[in-house]
Amino acid sequence: MQSDKYAKESYIAVNELDWWEKHPNLDVLRKYKYNVKGIVGDLGSNNGICTVHFPKVCDFDHVIGIDINPDCAIKGKALVQSLNLNHKISFCTANFTDLPFADKYFDTLLCFHAIEHIYPEDLDVVFSEMHRILKDDCYLILAVPFENAHFDPCHVSFFNLQNLSDVLKKNKFCVLEIYKEDNNIITAISRKV
Repeated sequence: MQSDKYAKESYIAVNELDWWEKHPNLDVLRKYKYNVKGIVGDLGSNNGICTVHFPKVCDFDHVIGIDINPDCAIKGKALVQSLNLNHKISFCTANFTDLPFADKYFDTLLCFHAIEHIYPEDLDVVFSEMHRILKDDCYLILAVPFENAHFDPCHVSFFNLQNLSDVLKKNKFCVLEIYKEDNNIITAISRKV
């Protein structure tokens, strides 16, 4: 994946902190809170505006927010420090095709509204990297827009229940549950096999 190819990912999430308390990502976390444990990777964390709410929803040791935009990590670190959450949350900048973590590093991976930003030709590499850094029998929880229901010029991959399930299975994830919500979001929980 060439870095200039993903220059489109230069935006930083907006809205107030309390707006994010009601974000559907947190509803997904509430539903699967017993699957979220240990060291958690939040792929596509942006500036952490949603990530900082995770400790209110589920119990884990530490979450690392991961985003391709270096400005997001800087803003995320400042936000975490202002909320005194340094002991629970940190951030790093990384390209999803070459994640800077050891094999089987994470106990849980979250990927909320990020893989639709990955070009189709890079999806297998990205899912392979997720598989590599996730411990055996641990969970990948993700949410993506259903097909092109949520227009965003940065969305370059589009998913329905079948093709998302297929890409997960192809990359050695066992799909435990996958469903489309009324808000045209697909949620999936899968386990590394």
